Amino acid sequence: MRLAAILCVAAASTAAAVGQWTTIATTAEVSREAGTARWVSWIESATRERCAPPGSAVTEGTDQDFFNCLSHTVHVRNEGALPVQCRLTLDLTAPNYQSHASESAEVVVLPNSRRWVGSVGPTTSQIKSHAVSCVAIPADPAPLAAAAGCRAEVRAQATDYYYPRAAIRSLQEGTVQVEYSTVAGRQWTRDVQVVRSSGVETLDEAALRYMRYQRVNSNCPEQRFRYDVEFKLTPVMRDLYRPQILE
Repeated sequence: MRLAAILCVAAASTAAAVGQWTTIATTAEVSREAGTARWVSWIESATRERCAPPGSAVTEGTDQDFFNCLSHTVHVRNEGALPVQCRLTLDLTAPNYQSHASESAEVVVLPNSRRWVGSVGPTTSQIKSHAVSCVAIPADPAPLAAAAGCRAEVRAQATDYYYPRAAIRSLQEGTVQVEYSTVAGRQWTRDVQVVRSSGVETLDEAALRYMRYQRVNSNCPEQRFRYDVEFKLTPVMRDLYRPQILE
């Protein structure tokens, strides 16, 4: 979402010099479902002339700027009654301006909402393939069956570093319950999934990122466990975006 916002702002601010983004292709919407998860996905491609790549020594919009940019965006819209966790993948024929030949994102989409992942690169960076897969996040997850005597201790870090800036600005708090697997011989987590949503997409996605970087001590490898990730605003966060009162 941030990438698309940046693109829109950049296009609007330089419209007189280099023109706006022009949509050149939009695929038909494809409906999918898996259990109680129902979603629609599609791709949009757009181009823009005289668009200098990030980090280039060329000044965008000048006579020395001969680059053309090509963007691709994979969209997903939740058509079901429950939130869904989706993985979006976009494979490219050539690296984009971030030197990536593939872009992917793990997103949480509330009912009747949409999310996306995008790429911006040269005109040689075409779409090779893409994939969208989703699972429903239950309103009330069933109890997790764990083997007798199995336990896991999360060496939890503070969530401040992972707190989405947009959620801080909106004074949003919440608790996200995630489920994960332990890894044999390691303290890492894998296959992290939201099993109880906070009701805020950005907090749910931040919880996924948070849990992937935590270390876990467990006596049962390859076992599923759950953990509550709490996002609570600190006084410093509240003061950072407190409206200024003019006297």
